[in-house]
Amino acid sequence: MMTDYAIRILMYMQTKGRVVTRQEISTAMGITDGPLITTLRRLRDAGWLVSSSGSEGGWKLATNAETISLLEIMKLTEDTILVNRCLEDGMFCSRSAVDICPVHMMYKRYQEVMEAYFSAITIGDLMKPKK
Repeated sequence: MMTDYAIRILMYMQTKGRVVTRQEISTAMGITDGPLITTLRRLRDAGWLVSSSGSEGGWKLATNAETISLLEIMKLTEDTILVNRCLEDGMFCSRSAVDICPVHMMYKRYQEVMEAYFSAITIGDLMKPKK
């Protein structure tokens, strides 16, 4: 869910090009306050947003969101993007067969294809008019 929120927030903020309030984002994107605050903070911690307080405060892009890939967003917002635990650094396998397992090889290839696909799509690509 946070990945979807992050994508929509970045797209919205790219179109605005100015400081926007949390309430404005919430209303425009239909995201309730709790998840919105969590997502905004995560985007800020990544260096993609900056926040300011006061009567003219709010959130603003710190970078050109059009260059951010969906894979970067997924890695930021999800606990893991791995399709199976056998792909983790420790290569967990209940059968201790990671090196010879055809299912592991299938997961590994799928993971590579998925990551290549999402790394090739940017916020800018999503914002282009569809034909």
